[in-house]
Amino acid sequence: MVSSTERRLENAEYKKNFYVDGQKMFCEFCKHVIDHTKKSTVDSHLKSDKHKNNVVNAEKSKLTHQTTLDMAVTNISEQEQINIALVNAFTKANIPLEKIDKSFF
Repeated sequence: MVSSTERRLENAEYKKNFYVDGQKMFCEFCKHVIDHTKKSTVDSHLKSDKHKNNVVNAEKSKLTHQTTLDMAVTNISEQEQINIALVNAFTKANIPLEKIDKSFF
C-alpha cells in the first residue's frame, strides 16, 4: 500500500495540488481529503471540473490551506517532557545549566 506522502511525491503535479497531514492527503484547492490509495482516484480528481474551478478561484484570491488539529498540536515525547521539567526545576532553583553533568542526559 502506498502512503499519502509517497503518492504526493510521485508526480510534480501532485506536489502542486496536494498536501499531507498525518496519514491523509488533502487537496490544496478543494479543501477536502483525497483517497490516495488509488492513483486513478487522484488523477480523476485533478481532471474534475470542480477542482479546476477551485484552482482558478484560489489563484484569484490566493488562499492558503487550513491547519488541522494534528498540525496545530505538537506531540512532545516523554524524554522531551522530562528534559523540560528538569530545566524548569534547575531554573527555579537558580542552578546554572552549565554546572550539570552532561553525561546524565
